[in-house]
Amino acid sequence: MKIASRRFLLRFGTREKKPSILNLEGYLFRAVKYKVATQLRDLKFTRAQDEVLQQIPVSSKVDTNLEYQDFERFLNARIEQLAPRCRKVFMLSRFEHYSNGEIADQLNISIRTVEKHISDAIKELRAGLAHPSL
Repeated sequence: MKIASRRFLLRFGTREKKPSILNLEGYLFRAVKYKVATQLRDLKFTRAQDEVLQQIPVSSKVDTNLEYQDFERFLNARIEQLAPRCRKVFMLSRFEHYSNGEIADQLNISIRTVEKHISDAIKELRAGLAHPSL
């Protein structure tokens, strides 16, 4: 709360003309977020704090990497099981970062159909995560 009130005073405490803010809540949220990030980045640890941090057990990067690779293989296999058009729409949306409108134009389908394919794909992938043996 202290950061938000400081930011508010910095923004509105001076008399000089500044551009208007259309979404005050969003502005303050973002300002606080960046201020906290800056403070965390600039945070310096004492030697004792550093030693305590070093003693905290951290899972092996190798294990984490192997788990990620297994998950990625599982997810790719599930994506391959999607219907061809559904898979194409999902891949364009999630991996090639096309907008729904761009996908609709490229595949000559409606935006609503694109949305339905993406929704169906996500449902199928979630179902696969809930029941990995299927």
